[in-house]
Amino acid sequence: DAKAIFEGKTHLGEGNIVFVNNGTVTFGKNFSSNKNCFISSDNNMKFGEDVLLGWNVSIRDSDGHEIIYSDKKDKSPQVIIGNHVWICANSDILKGSEIGDNCVIAYRSCVCGLKATNNALIGGYPAKVIKNDVNWKK
Repeated sequence: DAKAIFEGKTHLGEGNIVFVNNGTVTFGKNFSSNKNCFISSDNNMKFGEDVLLGWNVSIRDSDGHEIIYSDKKDKSPQVIIGNHVWICANSDILKGSEIGDNCVIAYRSCVCGLKATNNALIGGYPAKVIKNDVNWKK
């Protein structure tokens, strides 16, 4: 049941791993990742258009192993990355995270279930919105 969907030109750098177990990963047009990125989906992950990943970025929509709470399965929320998003090197994006359009994820940040609006600078460990009304260009 695993699917990887490419909606246009996609560049995966050297040493990248895309692991789609039971989920669906959708790459928007002009997706680009640098070296040693790890993308793992057991649920649903979507990248918008013009997304750029720096070195050593890890993005997961599950915990990797099943966690059971009070005899209930943990439902792994999806990961949604908007259009024109730059995720800087050594950052982690974890399940339940939603990043709006034109955002920047600062170097070595860990986004844990954050729902960020458009045009935000996001950073920290755990990450939070640092500044609004930002944009970036390549």
